[in-house]
Amino acid sequence: MNIAEYIESGVIEAYVSGIASEAEVRELEQLMLQYPELKEAVLECQAVMGTYAASYRKEPPGALKENIRERLIAEDLLIPAVVNIRAEAPVRRSIPTWAMAASLVLLVGSVITNLVLLSNQQQLKTEMNQVAALQKATLQEKQLALAKSESMLQAMRVLELPKLKKINLAGVAGHEAHSGMLYWDGATGDVFLDLASMPAAPEGKQYQLWAIVDGKPVDAGVYDGSPDTLMQRMKTIARAEMFAITIERKGGSPNPTLDQMVVAGKTS
Repeated sequence: MNIAEYIESGVIEAYVSGIASEAEVRELEQLMLQYPELKEAVLECQAVMGTYAASYRKEPPGALKENIRERLIAEDLLIPAVVNIRAEAPVRRSIPTWAMAASLVLLVGSVITNLVLLSNQQQLKTEMNQVAALQKATLQEKQLALAKSESMLQAMRVLELPKLKKINLAGVAGHEAHSGMLYWDGATGDVFLDLASMPAAPEGKQYQLWAIVDGKPVDAGVYDGSPDTLMQRMKTIARAEMFAITIERKGGSPNPTLDQMVVAGKTS
């Protein structure tokens, strides 16, 4: 029999703690008669666990025993009497007090360790969520900055077009505070609209651009009005005498609502 492996199997710790099975107890006690090193291992384990239990032992309050006794008597669970207890022979498998204390300390230590681990896991999860939220906000800021940068770059390219014509769109009667800027390339028909200084269109409405061609309005597209848009390309208009903007339902209208005109400007 390999005694070293048997000692390391945990049977001795279970025996000393009083949690070994009947078969394990019988086997170990028989083996201790044959192998002195097993008996030495049991004695050593008892000494270690006894020291460990004693270091964590906490005496209960002195009056605790008497308080419990009085409570039991008050609830008729204990009859006060003097009982002579005859000493009995010790039961061979009774669990030593120090072993019970050691087991209790180990149990409490295990519970505390699990609670600490759970708390650390929850804290780590919270920190990870905070980092993820920060990363998301940073990404959104970068995307917004990139969109604004691209919009500015597009506006600069538009302004560099050689045949670009700048048309000031002034507020009409009742909308004098409104104004916009339109850039039109008469050679290519490209139209770019800048309404950054205009207030946002009413809820469910959009600004719609019209080109007046031979005295008739031609749809030149709706203005999205995105906050990061400095200049928006509209529909191509080859020729026009005038440009005007009306407030229409979202998505645009096939014909302008004349009483909703807000700005207008002539091409010459």
